[in-house]
Amino acid sequence: MFKGIESNLSLNDHILLKDKIIDLFENQNHHLILDKDSGSPLKKLTLHEFKDHLKKEPLSDFSVLSNQLIISDVNDVNDFNNVFESVFLTNNSLINVSEMREVFYKSKYIHSASDEGVVKFQLDKLINDKEWNTLTSFHWGISYILFASIELLKFSSSRVNKAYYEACSERILRKLEIGKSKTIDFINTPSNDNANLLEQSRIIFFCLKASEELNDLRFLNAALNAMDRIFTSIKALARKKDLSSIDIEILILYLYNLKKQEYLIKNTASYENS
Repeated sequence: MFKGIESNLSLNDHILLKDKIIDLFENQNHHLILDKDSGSPLKKLTLHEFKDHLKKEPLSDFSVLSNQLIISDVNDVNDFNNVFESVFLTNNSLINVSEMREVFYKSKYIHSASDEGVVKFQLDKLINDKEWNTLTSFHWGISYILFASIELLKFSSSRVNKAYYEACSERILRKLEIGKSKTIDFINTPSNDNANLLEQSRIIFFCLKASEELNDLRFLNAALNAMDRIFTSIKALARKKDLSSIDIEILILYLYNLKKQEYLIKNTASYENS
């Protein structure tokens, strides 16, 4: 049922690469976080400390995606207003994604109907559900909008939130299915090395979450195919002696995605055999 696009690639190829990455991390003493149950301590930052964190790691978000980092003094989502713009004001390649990133962080801290309304308004301002249906250009950082849609639906499974989530997830799925032999060509990609690969990895992360949330095997198959497409790039990255923070995040995402992929395949097989 689950077949990657590369006939010469198997799940075992990915597992072997996973083992090489883990060895690489151990040899270079990198702290590895695979999930929130790994025993790694939860990192708490104040909003002021978070701004400093952003300046040091301008593209890193895995700790937030995996729920390993929380900001302890957020009273409501408007506390994030202008945080990203103030940090990236002098970096034109990143200021373009500051709004998308901001709405993602806000979505992680929805505690009221008012917070929900702010996040939904900003999502519609960026890309509304009707625009998703005909979207042709995919900006680097669009993954932040996808993740925000998940958080919005977690807070309230209202008809409006469901409609938005389904619109964006279906458009991403169609994009991956149409371009079966290539990765997504994002526009306005930051000049940092491997930024495109980082965004591809986040899209895979989203597809796996969508597969689990919607119980839809189409997203799992799309993720499997996308994992095959980045395999060669990940393999080359794992050979580097000096890894940047982006490189580390990409490799951690690869491990995380592979682990989630194996879990979903196992659960699907168990369900079909029951």
